[in-house]
Amino acid sequence: MEPRRVEAVLPRSATGERATLDQRAAALAQSESRIGFQLLLPSLGFVGILIVLPILYNIYLSFHFVSSYDPLHPKYVGLENYRSLLRDGVFWNDLANGIVYTFGSVVLQLSLGLGVALFLNEQFVGRNLLRGIVLLPYLIPTVCAIFIARWMLDPVSGIVNAVLFRLTGFTVNWLGKAGPAMLTAIGVNTWRFFPFVEIALLARLQTIAPEMYEAAEIDGASLWQRFFHITLPELSSVMFVVALLRTIWAFNDFQLIFLLTGGGPMNATETLPLLAYREAFDNNNIGMGTTVAMFMTLFLIITFGLYYRIFSPLKEAE
Repeated sequence: MEPRRVEAVLPRSATGERATLDQRAAALAQSESRIGFQLLLPSLGFVGILIVLPILYNIYLSFHFVSSYDPLHPKYVGLENYRSLLRDGVFWNDLANGIVYTFGSVVLQLSLGLGVALFLNEQFVGRNLLRGIVLLPYLIPTVCAIFIARWMLDPVSGIVNAVLFRLTGFTVNWLGKAGPAMLTAIGVNTWRFFPFVEIALLARLQTIAPEMYEAAEIDGASLWQRFFHITLPELSSVMFVVALLRTIWAFNDFQLIFLLTGGGPMNATETLPLLAYREAFDNNNIGMGTTVAMFMTLFLIITFGLYYRIFSPLKEAE
């Protein structure tokens, strides 16, 4: 016999009391929602002031000629800044340099960071000391790191060329030729920031259950099979986030290239952040500088959209 609904057997007083409780619960939920929104208002205000308003102002400036000597009186030029930039061969050269610089730096940082993280995850004497030493490049201020690199790579008195000459009989002008200058910028960026990748991956490696490796070893899996079928899948989500962050920072990197090569020789290492700086201050046109920044933002949005669609470890769960 099918049981009757509870409402049918409850007295009217009980039914009314339950309705009152439901109303009170709904009112309490609405009150909590209002309180939660009120608590979020200060954060939303800070986001609006520090992020949204500057973006909107940047868009506004990109449609104007703004002299760095008289920034309070912009002159409306419409889409002229965008048209001029797209017709400028320097812009496309700097975009290509930025892609090469970013891709080379991120790939090397991920590869080196993963290798060092796997090594430091093993048990050996002095492991903790070595973990601290590996972080030193990331702790050194960028200005100090760049001046150290420039001293070591000096074509006349640098230690790198001195050792290279003793071993091979020739030297390289690391910062004076196009190819070596770009390789040097990528190498310094890799040395400077691979510890960030290493420490993020090492933290994730330490949370992988050892039982997974033991079960795979019992089943006869080789070292490479355990790496490709256990380690890499477990690290994929962290590597995805780290790659995104390092891509943002490398593509927007200004100070490292500015201090190391200044964009030279012959614009061989100049990227879009340096072009934005030069347009805004050297060429006295803040509007054109902000236009370059708008193209950088659009390029990163498109790149991240494609990257997410292709590589996101979360897309299979959607």
